[in-house]
Amino acid sequence: MQTSSPCSPDQLCLTHSCHPLPRPPQTLPAPQLLGARLEGTPSCFSIWYATEHEERHGAVTRLLYKLRHTRTFKADSAVAVDDFITHIRRASSWWGRSRPPHIQVVINPFSGQGKSKELAFGVLLPLLREVAGMRVTEHLTTGPMHAAQLVEDMELWEGREPGPGAAAGAAGESGDGGQRGVAGGGEGGGVDLIAFCGGDGTLYEGLQVSAVQCRTGTCG
Repeated sequence: MQTSSPCSPDQLCLTHSCHPLPRPPQTLPAPQLLGARLEGTPSCFSIWYATEHEERHGAVTRLLYKLRHTRTFKADSAVAVDDFITHIRRASSWWGRSRPPHIQVVINPFSGQGKSKELAFGVLLPLLREVAGMRVTEHLTTGPMHAAQLVEDMELWEGREPGPGAAAGAAGESGDGGQRGVAGGGEGGGVDLIAFCGGDGTLYEGLQVSAVQCRTGTCG
């Protein structure tokens, strides 16, 4: 069977691809891994990862990440590919859990003249669902303090892995982490992580509320 195998505890070596010509192995540092997804057929897949670099503007240095993916690899068994993808996702994005975490994404569709919404639906949400395999619910804010209200209504699990019943309530036991939440609504159940896609105001609103919840013992 054509497959991928670990070459050291902190690296992943990929040695076979769907390309008809032989290619050298590709090695990825484990900390850069984000997940994996199917490519066209159940037996072909790609690995996704992020590389970091610094960008300096005057006295300000920004740490940026570049989203990358490998060429397409193939295995003889679709079941083996599914198991391998789950293994990669669990190790890189699920914090070692047996089930995908539930992430709620708060999006300000007006931020950046609509660029935040474009980034969220064009890059962030597909990455979280299709590559990291997480359970995702997205919310679109409609005005000032709406982000704060959305976060206030969320039940934070604060890093604890929910039991099977809670996971079923949050994702309907979809298994693949790809269930699509309803904008402005939610899947229900607790929340493992909150992501914000917008400007400073959106982030500030959400962080203020979540900090208060944790200080008062209501975040899990």
